[in-house]
Amino acid sequence: MAEADPNADPAGDEEEDSEEEGTPWTPPTKEEWEKTQRTAATRKRERDEARREAAAAKEAAGKTTAPAAEDKTAKTEARVKRQAGITALVSEGLSRDQAKELVGMLKLGELDEDGDVEGLDDSVADLKAKFPALFTTAPGKKTPAKVTTTDGGVKPSTKTPTDRTSEKLMRAAGLLV
Repeated sequence: MAEADPNADPAGDEEEDSEEEGTPWTPPTKEEWEKTQRTAATRKRERDEARREAAAAKEAAGKTTAPAAEDKTAKTEARVKRQAGITALVSEGLSRDQAKELVGMLKLGELDEDGDVEGLDDSVADLKAKFPALFTTAPGKKTPAKVTTTDGGVKPSTKTPTDRTSEKLMRAAGLLV
């Protein structure tokens, strides 16, 4: 019975050397090694230079990372406008699902400094004029309360958040009753 070679490949897939069988491997000479290192360093410099040139060309074309931030802002603004449209349609008597389907028909303007969508009320009124049957309430069904703000009807306080926080802290400290 033949003994198994401990150096043999367990899968049985022996790689064939391109050199002759039995020729031992010899390390490269110092000159060969230095030549290989110089070649690698040259290639690395060429690669880095190409990357710098590509970055400069991209920047010259105006394709820097700034549009990514603008894109996020635009997406957030679009979500806010869409949600304001849904809220306005629900306040007019539509179900939430109906409002989600019909919000695309609204002509939503830009957000003003208060976070309200310009032209939203006019757009909802136009939609009501075009499709009055959607906005009629069934007999026995209550008419929903009119929501006048995009935050679900919460009326803005006359106090600033800083005033309310200060007031809470003063109460907690026992300075206010």
